[in-house]
Amino acid sequence: MKVCVYGAGAIGGSLAVRLSRAGASVSVVARGAHGQAMRQSGTASLIAGDNRVSAAVHCVTDPAELPKQDLVLVTVKVPALPDIADALVAMTTPSSRIVFVMNGIPWWFGQKLSVPLPDAVFEPLDPGGKLRRTLLIDQIVGGVIYSSNTVIEPGIIRSTSPRNWIFLGKPDGSSDPQLEEIAALLNCAGYDATVTPMIRREIWVKMLMVIGGSTVSALTGCELQPLVNDPPSRKIMDSLMREGAEIGRALGFDLPDDIDERLGYYEDKPGVQPSLLQDFTLGRPVELPSGILAFSAIAVALGKPAPTIHTVATLLRMKAVGAKLDRVAASGLVKPEINA
Repeated sequence: MKVCVYGAGAIGGSLAVRLSRAGASVSVVARGAHGQAMRQSGTASLIAGDNRVSAAVHCVTDPAELPKQDLVLVTVKVPALPDIADALVAMTTPSSRIVFVMNGIPWWFGQKLSVPLPDAVFEPLDPGGKLRRTLLIDQIVGGVIYSSNTVIEPGIIRSTSPRNWIFLGKPDGSSDPQLEEIAALLNCAGYDATVTPMIRREIWVKMLMVIGGSTVSALTGCELQPLVNDPPSRKIMDSLMREGAEIGRALGFDLPDDIDERLGYYEDKPGVQPSLLQDFTLGRPVELPSGILAFSAIAVALGKPAPTIHTVATLLRMKAVGAKLDRVAASGLVKPEINA
């Protein structure tokens, strides 16, 4: 199977190494020093515990250099998606699968959702409809991954997860032999891969921790451990997650009541800096439209109270505006005022 990892940073680089060692023919699209290191050596390295392994990867900066791919795993930041839509089409066939392995509520989330939502809720996730016009819905696979990785130097990724797992699902909830084949390949690569008919639920479950933890971390500049060990901060995080869970239940998702347990996981985990905090710190485009702003907009559309979500969404939106981050307007970050 010809596999391309589009955006081979920490998560993508780890996927590329593991898939290559599982026997797939792996190419990656990566730029910067990390991509340059992989192009020069023709390999990427992964460190897990005391073990270090390397694997052959064909790294390019221009996806047009690649032949048609059977599978593309997209691990770029959400704001970059419209810019790569044409490239994804060019490197695939209608029978190829494109797995979006990234945090956030995806632009296709409202399609065939059991509880109808206005199209305007999802417009900021796909400004101008570029993704909807360009990508075939039958090609799309949602991916929810739990895997902690860090690029420690160009071409080298460290994995800190005792377990790596991933959920795969098509927007319509169906499966097919090709999707099962992708799951089997990921299992061979060391991931606990599961095909689910409820990929939206799995997206929502993961995003609860993002809106509860990552948002407060980004606003305060604190890592997760001191936040969850500070009672007033933890109360805010708990409120964000509980409001988010109620919104999810209104959408028909069966969600566990495990918020205290999930927050408690970080009580003795120093050094955890969520990606949203890192993006603000480094001045990178921030994934607010697909994160807390999407939760806020969905709450309004459903008529569900979410005062903490609305407040934190407003503060983060204005923090991004004040920081003059690139593509703020283009990413749909500047939104009409929402009455909480």
